[in-house]
Amino acid sequence: MCGSLEHPSPAVNRAELVTQAQVEEARSAQEQARQAQQRAERHHHQLTQQINYNTEQAHRLTQQLGEWASQPLLELQNACEGLRRQVQRRESVEREISQQTAARDALRREWGALDKQLKTQRPAVEKAKEEALRLESQRDQLSQSLPEDARDPEAMRRTLTELEHQITQLEKAWESAQQALSASQAQLARVEEQRRGANERVERSEQSLQQAQVEWQAALQASPFGDEAAFQAAQLDDTQRHELTQRIEAYQRRLAELEGALANYHTQLAGKTLPNMAALTSLTEAAQVEENDQLEAWRGLDGRLSTLRGIRQKLATAHTAQAELEAQYQLWGTLSEVANGRTGHRISLQRFVLGVLLDDVLIQASERLVRMSRGRYQLVRREDPSKGNKASGLELDVADTYTGKNRSVATLSGGESFMAALSLALGLSDVVQAYAGGIQLDTLFIDEGFGSLDQDALDQAIAMLSELQMGGRMIGVISHVSELKEQMPVRIEVRASRHGSSVEVKGALL
Repeated sequence: MCGSLEHPSPAVNRAELVTQAQVEEARSAQEQARQAQQRAERHHHQLTQQINYNTEQAHRLTQQLGEWASQPLLELQNACEGLRRQVQRRESVEREISQQTAARDALRREWGALDKQLKTQRPAVEKAKEEALRLESQRDQLSQSLPEDARDPEAMRRTLTELEHQITQLEKAWESAQQALSASQAQLARVEEQRRGANERVERSEQSLQQAQVEWQAALQASPFGDEAAFQAAQLDDTQRHELTQRIEAYQRRLAELEGALANYHTQLAGKTLPNMAALTSLTEAAQVEENDQLEAWRGLDGRLSTLRGIRQKLATAHTAQAELEAQYQLWGTLSEVANGRTGHRISLQRFVLGVLLDDVLIQASERLVRMSRGRYQLVRREDPSKGNKASGLELDVADTYTGKNRSVATLSGGESFMAALSLALGLSDVVQAYAGGIQLDTLFIDEGFGSLDQDALDQAIAMLSELQMGGRMIGVISHVSELKEQMPVRIEVRASRHGSSVEVKGALL
């Protein structure tokens, strides 16, 4: 096999070697191109979604504006100014209501604090009154329980002095309590007065609020808005209001310019004859139609041009990629063609390897066939390719020394074919043992075929089998030829009868 590969085909010699790095680089470039295409598709899809969203948004805004979408800009400006004044009035009313509400809450908190203080001081006053009553009652009890004939006047005086002192203190406490009660009552009166004033202010604020609500509802009904939610939705922030103001100012400036230009045109056209407007209008319409047709044609041609430019760019890119792939294919394609049998003798790599192995088998088989055919026949492999057959390279011919020519094995007779087949089987067993390394084919069985041999060829075949047996192999022959059976020292004879088959062993088993 190695000797057969020493002369490769010229196509292989001319091919350039491609490194694994170049293959990986080509694969990376292909992957980058595929990723770029996917990104372009995703970008196109995003742009399509954005266009659809903008279209839906414009349609939704048109529906929300309703009849205002078809109104002139001046009416929209007047409506906007009216709404802005209404918003300012409402904001002023809301600020007044908020101030009055804050004042009412402050008065309520003040009244609550005073009421709490009054409630806090009232138990102390009640407790002072109870203490004064208790002391008066205790004084009366003591006066009644005092005996008429007291034994110690000094003690009575001291007791009386102490009682007077206690009475003085209680009276002072009573006066303090009375003063505190008077002060609390005065403070309570002031708090009540303040609460009444606060309630009156609250009532006035509520009345003002109700009046403002009525005015707001009246203004809302007179406005183009259906309800307060529509009014809230129509309110603009500072940025939008500033943008609308700028647009109105730009519109007014443009209007002033057009009015000035119109007045100038009127001055220039004064005293001139009016042209035939109907004819000019017809010509203008015809020219407009022609312009539209030409514009549509130009747009179609421009779109076609853009498409063709894109196709040309893609073709240039594809040609560049194809050139790179063809450069890589010069080696790999050549190797593929050689391996698949599409060049030279059109023999595939697999059949070439099998042919080399078959040559080894034929060498061993020809040694035995030469001996069995008394030097006439040798087995050779056909070198010439078959007609358009990719599976060629494994056909066998027989070299006939009598004629000096090679001919097909199909021209052999029955006995010669058996000898050739036996030689191939024995040669294959020798090659398998040589290649496998350790595998021994110790037993061979040959089934029939000996009946087609003449006596001389039969003797040669038996001699060959005897040599194999002497080499340590067991040879089994299945045959009905009597001459062959007589030459077998050990045999098993099978006889068939009406009662079944019987087996008889002749000779001694080795």
